[in-house]
Amino acid sequence: AYTQNKDILDILTILKTCGFQIVSLTGSGSTCFAISNKKYPFNHAKQIFKYKDKYEMVKVFKIR
Repeated sequence: AYTQNKDILDILTILKTCGFQIVSLTGSGSTCFAISNKKYPFNHAKQIFKYKDKYEMVKVFKIR
């Protein structure tokens, strides 16, 4: 999916540069997601995507 859509590739690249350990797409490719055990990647991504109107960030939570 991301090889056909430059926007998705850009989002995954930004998430990787934020420092997330895992960056991927859902099975259907409709949602990008990132996972980290550190807090700073989330804060960094939140600031980057804050002003991008066409993207929506969802609530972040801890998995225990």
